[in-house]
Amino acid sequence: LTVRSKKNVITIGNVLLGDIWVCSGQSNMEWMVKQSANADEEIALADFPMIRSLNVPRTVALEPRDDLSAKWDVCSPATVGDFSAVGYFYARELYRELGIPIGIINSSWGGTLIEVWMSGDSYSALPDNVKRHYDPMKMQVLTDYLQSDGGDLDGYHRHERMILPPKTNGTTPLRNIPQCRRRINQ
Repeated sequence: LTVRSKKNVITIGNVLLGDIWVCSGQSNMEWMVKQSANADEEIALADFPMIRSLNVPRTVALEPRDDLSAKWDVCSPATVGDFSAVGYFYARELYRELGIPIGIINSSWGGTLIEVWMSGDSYSALPDNVKRHYDPMKMQVLTDYLQSDGGDLDGYHRHERMILPPKTNGTTPLRNIPQCRRRINQ
């Protein structure tokens, strides 16, 4: 793909046109191919260059972001182990059935409550009988704390590094943000 202007020429290679599917959710969607049943066999057979995956990095933010630092991975035995298992098996079946390129965008984070995925306006529109306690200011305290201590939230989650939420004496893994919120309330 080449884009030309009066001053610049930009060429991007290996561009596909096909379907893009967003894979979002909690631990079931986050589960990787390398953790699945028959993982070694599935990984060895995963030679599908027309399937691509983009893993959205885990970050804490109170507002939607306009950009992220991530890349598309071509499906191969070297890369598929880190694909969402649900996303990969779905993409593989779609590719086999349709014969067109399939992209999956994995934006999942196990252990999170639905409230942390919703905007304040969306949450406010819910009927009172389905709302849970939600306080954006207290989430901001947690966000500021986590980001001030290195900002590598993906690393915290992956290695289950223990963090000390503000105003508490206990510890909890980052993946259990709801407990952090409850402790901040105390």
